[in-house]
Amino acid sequence: MSDAFDDRFFKVLHEVAARHLPPADPCLSALDGALNADDPEARLAAREALNALEATVRDQILMETHRTLAMDAASILAQWTAPAGSRH
Repeated sequence: MSDAFDDRFFKVLHEVAARHLPPADPCLSALDGALNADDPEARLAAREALNALEATVRDQILMETHRTLAMDAASILAQWTAPAGSRH
């Protein structure tokens, strides 16, 4: 079962990666497969594809992804106000 934060993380990660990688990059394909996926294998494949990128590119993508998530107050508040038991 996918977690709301995982869904948000992969969505933002895909958006940021798309700004840094060519459209046919295998990492983008793997991230496409991980978007809103309940399949842990798809998310693992995305993480492995990200790890396979050149370190400077990967680090830039992750830095921008984390900055975007940290600045998304609405998403943060939604996690705080989620009903008890809605996260695992």
